[in-house]
Amino acid sequence: MKQLPTGEPVWDLKFDEKGGMDPRDQQTFLDEIDTDNLADLFIFSHGWGTAEQDARDLYNTMFPLIRDAATSAPNLGPVGFAGIYWPSLWFPDTPATPPQPAGSTQAGTTAVTDDNAGTAALSGSQIANSLRPGFADPQQQDTVTRIGQLIDEGEKAAADSDESDLAKEQRLQELNQLLQSLVPPTSDDDDVEDSGETALLLTDDPKTAYQAAAEVFGSAPAGS
Repeated sequence: MKQLPTGEPVWDLKFDEKGGMDPRDQQTFLDEIDTDNLADLFIFSHGWGTAEQDARDLYNTMFPLIRDAATSAPNLGPVGFAGIYWPSLWFPDTPATPPQPAGSTQAGTTAVTDDNAGTAALSGSQIANSLRPGFADPQQQDTVTRIGQLIDEGEKAAADSDESDLAKEQRLQELNQLLQSLVPPTSDDDDVEDSGETALLLTDDPKTAYQAAAEVFGSAPAGS
């Protein structure tokens, strides 16, 4: 438990990807709530795509403001605050590329741009490091790390004309098998939010399926 500069208690409540808390942390929180004899508890949760530090910065800003407003409310007693942290950040934010020279254009447009924020490429390792906390199973975390390594190996091999087609095919097959191992099992009765992603991940022909997806998103030229 922490405290605001004015003395009000602040708890960090961390939930896993299944919406659960560590039982020990939960009991500690409940015990401390009881000990502090609070009348009102403000609980704040961040939204999707929020890194832990960004959430912490948000809470550090908002809790003192709420506290100041609460002091003028006659019906509020001693107050406390709890900030919820949950694995909402799936892919990391892409960094901005350096500003473009005056008169330059973005690919596919004729518009002049001074900034190209959020479009710099991320490495497979960077993506994997962001995804790992979303999996509680250590084996799945290792799988995510390996996927990141395969992505980086594939990027390097793309510029290596000496690598055999067989080696590239083996890497793609391993990548596809690892991705499939992360897909949760479903049945015909499951109500799954799916716009075709599951079919892509469970494909038996990853070379064709991944190429088609890359062409749709413009991340690879047709037939590459």
